[in-house]
Amino acid sequence: MMYAVGLISVVLIASLQVSVAPLFPISGAEADLGLIAILGTAIIAGPRAAMLVTPALALAIGMAGSRSPGLMLVAYAAILPLAAFVEDLPYPLGRFPRLVFVAVFAGMWGRVLLGIAAMASGGDFAVRALLFQVLLPGLAFDLVLIAAVFAATQAAGIRPRRFTLQRAGWLP
Repeated sequence: MMYAVGLISVVLIASLQVSVAPLFPISGAEADLGLIAILGTAIIAGPRAAMLVTPALALAIGMAGSRSPGLMLVAYAAILPLAAFVEDLPYPLGRFPRLVFVAVFAGMWGRVLLGIAAMASGGDFAVRALLFQVLLPGLAFDLVLIAAVFAATQAAGIRPRRFTLQRAGWLP
């Protein structure tokens, strides 16, 4: 049953990313619903569920839209290792600042990667436009959405899960 809900969610998010998100651009940038969904899954269900959602969502968004599924997979593949790295930092940060840090750097990685791919495939070499029209407005949009997801989970009484997997040895 949970896999069916996950599959329906992946299809719904991919459909929203390619059909609804382009209708609400901010200075040429649109929200990255895949990033928000992967981080939301990691908050609610933990990193194992997010590891299943990440490739499925990347392939679905890539196939539903005009982007390469492999490029989307590379863009989203950095989210969970970055989240695990941030979780292991020795600084006294709460869940929300860690989540914001991961959202900013993962969103930056994905947008820069997609911008470089667009420039490499014949687009104009416009670093300033990439920075001020795509990267910064897109990151601001993502931060608003991830704050809304975090607030909704807090209001629902769901405690945010850790981003790291449980460490276990070889012996029982």
